[in-house]
Order: sequence, then C-alpha cells, then structure tokens
Amino acid sequence: MQETAEAPVATRRDGPATPSFGPVHVLLGALTGFLIGVIVTVAFAPALGIGHTNASTHGTPTPIPQATTAPVTETELAARIRSYANQALVYSSVSGLSRLQSVNVRPAGFPTRVATQPVLFNAIITFSLNPNPFRNYQVRSARADVFLVLQKLYSHNLPLNVVALHGTFHLPGQKSATIMLRAVSNPIIQTQFNWSKLARGSEKKVWRALPVHFIDSRFAHVKPKA
Repeated sequence: MQETAEAPVATRRDGPATPSFGPVHVLLGALTGFLIGVIVTVAFAPALGIGHTNASTHGTPTPIPQATTAPVTETELAARIRSYANQALVYSSVSGLSRLQSVNVRPAGFPTRVATQPVLFNAIITFSLNPNPFRNYQVRSARADVFLVLQKLYSHNLPLNVVALHGTFHLPGQKSATIMLRAVSNPIIQTQFNWSKLARGSEKKVWRALPVHFIDSRFAHVKPKA
C-alpha cells in the first residue's frame, strides 16, 4: 500500500497583527491630515505673516522704505551747495562780487528699488581765490576757503560722496583765470572730523588730511596789484 505525502503545515507565530487599510481608511486619513494642516496654518498665520501683502489695513499699498537721507534731485542739491558755498566764501576783495563760479552735481550711483533717487552725489565747486598783499597769508587764505566750504557742507548733512574744490586765479600776463588750487574730499574725511565744532585753527590739519590737496607755486609767489 503506497502512502501519500502529507502537505507541510504552516507554523503560526504569535505577534502583533498587521492592520490592513482599505481605500476608505486611506481617504479618511488624508482628509484628517489636511484638516489638521489647515487649523495649524490659520492659528499661526499672523505670527508667520502668511496671507499679508504689502498693504495697510485699509487696503492702501504700503510705500517701499526709502533711504534714511531724504532723497533730493540734482537741482535741489546744487541750490543748497550754492547757498552754503556763498556763505563760506563771501565776496571777492577785488570786484565785490560773489566768488562762487559754478557748482556741478552728478549722481554717485544709480537709483535702486529701495531708493528711487540716488543716495549720494559727487560735486565740483569752482570759485575764485582772493589775492592777499602778504604772500604767506595768500596761501593760508586759499586753504581757509577749502576748510570753510567743507565745514558748511558737512555741517548740514548733505548727501555727498566726492567733493572736488577748484580755486581759480588770474595770473599777471594771462588772458583768463587758471585753476591754482585743487582739493578733493570724501565721506572718510567727512566722518573723520566733528565739523560743526572745528575751529579755524584746524585748517592746516584738514588740508593735510585731504586725499588731494594742491596749490600752484605760481599762486604762492604772485604779487597782487597794489
């Protein structure tokens, strides 16, 4: 008699039952997660700034923040420089007229999204130098012009970058006035001194600190007309 082989019996292992999820359970889980996310988002939206646009509570657009220095145009700044330079230079000892000849202002950079106007400007100030019967004082007087103009400008917090000063003088035998003095200042010089409290005795110290300071030797030795 032939014996038939018995089929192997699967052994049972005790342990936690593995749950089975059907489509309904998956859908309910997704919906629950979505609702929890919405509740958390709404609760923390004010703190995170979610949902707030660049507008005020009345629906009016909030302006983009500007630079700390009020923006000015080239024309406005040139007018201010002209006024302060005239106050510093006073009048010509020869003609009795204003010594200021010209003021040229140009942007030191381009407008940006934050500042619709250039933040800083470069300026060139041209003026006539006063003659002095005492030659030593003639050079000192020219340095004083530079000091007084810069002191006036820097005491009024103007948006200036590079300031170039040109002093002209009509030398004997020449048809027209020539630049005898060149001086250049910058923001480093502006912050180096407390301009509103500087005394006239600081003229030489300021002159030496300038990155560019030059007086033509012909001006130093010219003998003014009697």
